[in-house]
Amino acid sequence: MKTKTLLLSAIVGLFQLSANAQWTDLTSPISNDLNSIDFTDANNGWAVGRQGKVIHTTNGGTSWSEQNSSTTEDLNKVFMVSNSVGYAVGNKGVVLKYTGVFWIKLNINYTQTMMGVYFLDANTGWVSGDWGRIMKTTDGGSNWTTEMNNSIYTNQFNDLYMFSETEGWAVGSYGRVLKYNGTNWVNFSYSNPNNDAINAVHFNSNDDGFMVGESSTVFHYDGSSWTQQNTSLATNDYHVTDVVSIDANTAYLTANPGYGGAGTILKYNGNTWSKDYEYTGMYDEFFDGLTFVGSKGFTVGAGGGIKTMGAGSGTNGIADVKSDKTNLYPNPFVSDVALRYSLTENAAVNIKIFDITGREVATLVNQNQAAGDHVFNISGAKLENGVYFVQKTINNSTETIKLIKE
Repeated sequence: MKTKTLLLSAIVGLFQLSANAQWTDLTSPISNDLNSIDFTDANNGWAVGRQGKVIHTTNGGTSWSEQNSSTTEDLNKVFMVSNSVGYAVGNKGVVLKYTGVFWIKLNINYTQTMMGVYFLDANTGWVSGDWGRIMKTTDGGSNWTTEMNNSIYTNQFNDLYMFSETEGWAVGSYGRVLKYNGTNWVNFSYSNPNNDAINAVHFNSNDDGFMVGESSTVFHYDGSSWTQQNTSLATNDYHVTDVVSIDANTAYLTANPGYGGAGTILKYNGNTWSKDYEYTGMYDEFFDGLTFVGSKGFTVGAGGGIKTMGAGSGTNGIADVKSDKTNLYPNPFVSDVALRYSLTENAAVNIKIFDITGREVATLVNQNQAAGDHVFNISGAKLENGVYFVQKTINNSTETIKLIKE
């Protein structure tokens, strides 16, 4: 535990987000409320929202285009595995899959609202929603297994975070928190005196993360228990809608007041939460979804609003860092780890591993590869425990993913 904390602190020194960064507006092609946003790399991102709206950028948010989602139901969450595979969930049991060209509707034989979605790779993932429902697929959405079904209308699981097929979390209404052990979803006991609903959960490692919810609620996980934290929010009436935990000393959350329109973004520095942005205009500005890729953040909300922060600079030749458990699995790992990626066309692929100092320790792939899904197994036999960065370059597009060996 101590070693990991020191390593993560070192990462902050290398990839620290600017304290003076500004959240600025991006131009949105729609006026429908947006509920969720996700990026696969520094350029490619998707956002979803009311009435089945999906928008996509290929240039880091500079411009966006609308995509046909094949539904008019509200979409509540999007999770992108790669540029060619992604999933979104919405009202009336809607689960969509992105094929790289089209969004197609999957049949899950369920008609209640779905709120959460998380995938380990293109095939293995979970969705969650109303009536205490959690469902899993291992074949890319062709078939689904119900893992949790409370059959009580007051139970709703709003968000999921999965480390592997044997470990993960689900959070929801009335403060419900479940931990997955590979077989069962088990109630996790913690102190939430008012049973405030939990809206979102996010981790930067197995033993360090946050969950947020109603009544200005923020909880921190330290590897064994959830502890409520104080924030700089003005009152206890805020709806805390989303959270991203980047490392042990950096996290962000979005919150909206129970009245007025003063949307707020808070930043965590390892000890306290402080305001990073607060709306002071005449009209409403609400935030619902939040994501980071490297040092660049994006949030979406009411009226199709999109904001961004940060330039996404690199260090020692290492490009933007994305803490990504969808392409490296398992992560953290002990012995071996699989790197999964998809090519939409034949491409030149170069994959390298750097240590925490930026020193190259291995070249894994350096060749032309055919279009399709690829899996490369990385052996940890010659890697000491610690933090590494896997740099994947496809043609001229580079993505760097944080990898932890325990």
